Amino acid sequence: MGEKFALVVGNNTYPDPYRELAKAVEDASEVAGFLKRRLGFETTILYNKTAAEVTKKLRKLVEKLKDDSQFFFYFAGHGLVVGNAESQSLLCTDADELLLHNVQGAPGAIGPEVLPTISRLGRGDMFFCLDVCRAQTLRQTEGPEIQRGGAGLRNAVSRPQDPGSGRPARIFGRRLTLSSCADGQGANDDGLFATALVDEMERLYEGGYEVRLDQNLVDAVQKRLRLGQIPALSGTPFVLVPGTRRPSEPRSSVVGTKPARPESQSQPPQRQQSAQELTGSANAALQAENYVEAERLSLEALERDASFGLAIWVRGEARRRREEQEARESRRRELDHILNEGWLSLARGDATKALQQAESVLEERPMDAAACELKRQAEASIGSSVASPWSDSLSRKAGTRQTLKVGSAEYGFCWIP
Repeated sequence: MGEKFALVVGNNTYPDPYRELAKAVEDASEVAGFLKRRLGFETTILYNKTAAEVTKKLRKLVEKLKDDSQFFFYFAGHGLVVGNAESQSLLCTDADELLLHNVQGAPGAIGPEVLPTISRLGRGDMFFCLDVCRAQTLRQTEGPEIQRGGAGLRNAVSRPQDPGSGRPARIFGRRLTLSSCADGQGANDDGLFATALVDEMERLYEGGYEVRLDQNLVDAVQKRLRLGQIPALSGTPFVLVPGTRRPSEPRSSVVGTKPARPESQSQPPQRQQSAQELTGSANAALQAENYVEAERLSLEALERDASFGLAIWVRGEARRRREEQEARESRRRELDHILNEGWLSLARGDATKALQQAESVLEERPMDAAACELKRQAEASIGSSVASPWSDSLSRKAGTRQTLKVGSAEYGFCWIP
């Protein structure tokens, strides 16, 4: 499998303050974090950008694609249909909807021809997720209502046409398009779609299953949404990440179908834990600082009851604490690396640089014995008379390599008197 690229766009702000959204940027951040952290995508994030900025970045990324590449495009914001269903546009922060209704090609929108062109010119497998929602229905005095869904755009992206002949274009790879709502519907600005999509993909990933974009995944997402919002999928399913385990139920290769389990594979029914029981176990795992297990159990609880408040809180808290733990561990490694570089600087005779590196570590770890010792030796090397509160733990043998032990860590360096 080749390189993976993702472009994630979230637009909250619009010229009309009554049309501003609350969750688009947050949704985009959640999707981008999952793609980058879990699935290894090279992710570009754009928040509250103009249509020209988004289109420019989109074209630059698509130029990098090869036959074995994967591309994930996610857009959260407003959508607009003027006239027929094929003319759906994605509205950016500079969009004037009344102007777009009356002037073809007006600025502020990613027009209905852009994504089909990107789909036709791109290489590899491409997924387009359109989480377009509106704060309210806007109807002009004379003219069509702003519609939602956009089956025409989904089909145009999934099966692009050759602009010259009007026949299906030859494409290199698979194309799949997902809308957060079906034709004529309005998606809710509540963040549930993005959260459900990420949760379901993460559940597969954590369980060792393949993360496959198909109707089964969309059906699982729909169960988490409010009544009446039905995501719609068009195109050819494909696998984002291969799994190490086989799902208990075969996953369909055709959008909209579900293979039945053979009778020979049927098993006697077993009692399933309730959402309350699973959430209790998840909360216990959270208190034991087993954040991955807490997330897994809370996700299972939400499968039983998508509106169970405590499970939602445990899942969010487990994710927050896990990300904080990962960030602290990453920063600890960075500071250890700076400290090691400081001892190397001192060994090379660059005491000034060693002093700067020691002080940068001490800003965050003021009681770090190794950093204090490095600072003392660096100051002594450049003629400083600042006294150290730490006792001399080294035998000062000029020109010889020494080792400083602090707890379980060892730091090698060459003493420069």
